[in-house]
Amino acid sequence: MKSLFIFLLIFFSINYSYAGFRYLKIGIDGLTCSACSRSVEMKLRKLSFIYSVEMDLENTEGKIILKESETIRLDEICSAVKDAGFSIRFLKAELTDPITTKEKCFEIDHIQFQLLSYDSSKFIQIIHPCFLSKKEWKKYKIIDTKSDCFQTEFKLYLIHVDEI
Repeated sequence: MKSLFIFLLIFFSINYSYAGFRYLKIGIDGLTCSACSRSVEMKLRKLSFIYSVEMDLENTEGKIILKESETIRLDEICSAVKDAGFSIRFLKAELTDPITTKEKCFEIDHIQFQLLSYDSSKFIQIIHPCFLSKKEWKKYKIIDTKSDCFQTEFKLYLIHVDEI
């Protein structure tokens, strides 16, 4: 009985933080015409976890609405855009809830992240060479790539942003 009480006390004192992705906003370099925009849109729509894609050719970006209860594969988004012949200049997300933990390592929708800055905002930017221009990625060279946050080779980092 005493051990059960200790277990429950520990279990309920752990600071859990669950946030899921509401939607993603993606900046695409090289979109110059509606055919370019359409090719990216169609590649993204083929991904099983994407509900819809709304492209904005004027701002060369898109809004990706995700399916609920589906496993999101950010590496597949990267591949889809590259397969269409374009590169990503940013990937931002609105979360369903703000991240409430100050822990360096955590998960959102079963994806491992390392938090680079803390803020209680629901808006984040995903930091990875696939989701930034080479110039922008150089700003993050100080990232600890040997972090024990990750169990996969596709390492992702987050910073908070004011809006997306």
